[in-house]
Amino acid sequence: MYRLANRKPDYSIPVPECIASFRYEGAFGGEPCNEAHGGYVFCAVATLFILGATDRVRDIDLERWLCRRQRSVEGGFQGRTNKLVDGCYSFWQCGALFLVACPRHGKLSPHTSKSRLIVDRDSTVVCSHPFTGRLPEQLSQQQTCNSIALQGYILSCSQLQYDGGFRDKPGKLHDMYHTCYCLSGLSTLHDGEDGEVAGRFGQLRSVNPLFGIVFNKVCNVQHYFNLLPSAHQDLQV
Repeated sequence: MYRLANRKPDYSIPVPECIASFRYEGAFGGEPCNEAHGGYVFCAVATLFILGATDRVRDIDLERWLCRRQRSVEGGFQGRTNKLVDGCYSFWQCGALFLVACPRHGKLSPHTSKSRLIVDRDSTVVCSHPFTGRLPEQLSQQQTCNSIALQGYILSCSQLQYDGGFRDKPGKLHDMYHTCYCLSGLSTLHDGEDGEVAGRFGQLRSVNPLFGIVFNKVCNVQHYFNLLPSAHQDLQV
């Protein structure tokens, strides 16, 4: 995805395929005629965002679908309609919401989605990130995302109190996948200007909601690819 975002050839081919997967529900499925699914929604929105084609999306409908995936009883997000809550969708849904909502406020574009790269005199890669504000503040007035309820589900239901790590839901085992995306969702939800998420539960590194990794890693990737030749035939295999 980073290579796609950093180069400027014609990448318009995937746009019709993504748009064709937009369902009557107001979100994306894995392919045309499939039901909308949170994981595919994030992939489609991130791809269109990188391609600068988010104007092709009915953003209000998509925002509504994403917000309605948060369950009022559990506080967490489900991946599809009429499914159980799963901790990993804390990132897939919140990350997609961030990418859908922020451009309307002029706070995010494909050009500002990458961290600002600085290489100092000793070749140390340093970066700062362009995201400011908490997710609930970016949504349209018609939609809401209950950050307190989601935080409660992640920390009280997904988190294992005795053994550490995070899981899909109570009764399931913890694993690296759910640990990663529960923490990433919590970070995306509460992203702050200082690059850290602070609270009474400690601090989290801010996650870039487009690439799903912390900002300094985005900078490292950016620095690496900027040093490569632009022409494909010049690359050494």
